[in-house]
Amino acid sequence: MSEEIHSNLQRATDFVTNGQFQEALDVSRIGLVANPSDPDLKLVEAISLSQLGVRSDASAAFAEAIRLAPSSAKARYNAAVHEVNSGNPELGRTLAEHTLQLDPGHSGARALYDSLIPANATQFNSNYARTAGSEFDQPNEGIAFVKNMGSGWTSLGWFISAVSFAYLVFSIMQQAPYFSEMMSAMQSGDQAKLQEIQVKGAQNTVLQIFGYLLIPVNIVYMILDLIHRKGNMLWLIGHIPCSCCSCGWITMPIYMLFGRK
Repeated sequence: MSEEIHSNLQRATDFVTNGQFQEALDVSRIGLVANPSDPDLKLVEAISLSQLGVRSDASAAFAEAIRLAPSSAKARYNAAVHEVNSGNPELGRTLAEHTLQLDPGHSGARALYDSLIPANATQFNSNYARTAGSEFDQPNEGIAFVKNMGSGWTSLGWFISAVSFAYLVFSIMQQAPYFSEMMSAMQSGDQAKLQEIQVKGAQNTVLQIFGYLLIPVNIVYMILDLIHRKGNMLWLIGHIPCSCCSCGWITMPIYMLFGRK
């Protein structure tokens, strides 16, 4: 595999992993312009089209990916998942069966096959030659509205991080003018002056409410994302207390970069 193909495939794969299917589609198609016979790039294109709801084009792309790599289990399995999600359980079961013929230990294909009613093999679409396996082996599971948001869900996570950081900076800037006055009043023991400064420097009610709302927003987003991706819930051990201390802007970006792989 050339360095260019590998680079495009890696980028496209990362986009698929992060749920950014439009970006994955764009990168895979750029790669396919120069390397139209690469089965892995074609498979990424097919998966992206399927996740974006372009069903007929996705079916055609899966068929082409299988034609390009007739001994690959991954293309067959992902095609099976696509057909099941597209309302074609008979074809999906047949594709899952072919996956198991190539890779008897494929747990995803076994679960998919066992979950479907017996299919009539004569309904098998001949465009799908016998093949199947994949680093993209993942049924269309998870939380429905998160899946429907696609790359927008990832963008929302980064937006929450940015807003949390902006809130902290704004709060500090609002309080900064009163810090030196407060220290001076504390050193002099002037309680009346200290109370006056505290009143003047108190955050406005709207800003306080906004800060309180950011706490559950940070926590709920990570919980939903972990459930959707079946991720490691240990991320919440650090994220929940940090969010409660208005430091969710620290843990959220770390999770977005490393916890969603």
